Amino acid sequence: LARRNTIRIKQIFFFGCFLQPPSFIGKIGRFLPVRLLNIIPDRLISHILFNRWSSPELISLFRKAINKVNSSNLKKRIKTISTYKKPTQVIDVPCVYIQATMDNLVSAYNLSAFEELCSNLHIEVIEATHMLLQTQPKAMSQLIHKYLQL
Repeated sequence: LARRNTIRIKQIFFFGCFLQPPSFIGKIGRFLPVRLLNIIPDRLISHILFNRWSSPELISLFRKAINKVNSSNLKKRIKTISTYKKPTQVIDVPCVYIQATMDNLVSAYNLSAFEELCSNLHIEVIEATHMLLQTQPKAMSQLIHKYLQL
């Protein structure tokens, strides 16, 4: 949609996104059984996804969300993530890439792929984890409003 822009997209925001397999975890994820997600200790989920912003509520919401997704769909999604090939067609729509400083799932090297693909890219670096919308909701809301007001 963004490349064709047939629906007149004005701005694209990328939060914790990638254009190539995001990290070592993302690359090996397709080989792991999906049911392992249910037995990952809360402490590990806390560290990987939420870091110092972790709370029992966030971990509970994450587990509920995972359990609502059909396991075969989740497996397909993980496989897609691990084998994703970087697109080549340039996006001319203004884009904002929000890079979390403590993202354990999307490596910082992914930024270069966005720089190559997006002709009008703004980069924002935020102190957060991969779940930056959940751990920094006020800051993300302010950032979105900042760009929508331009």
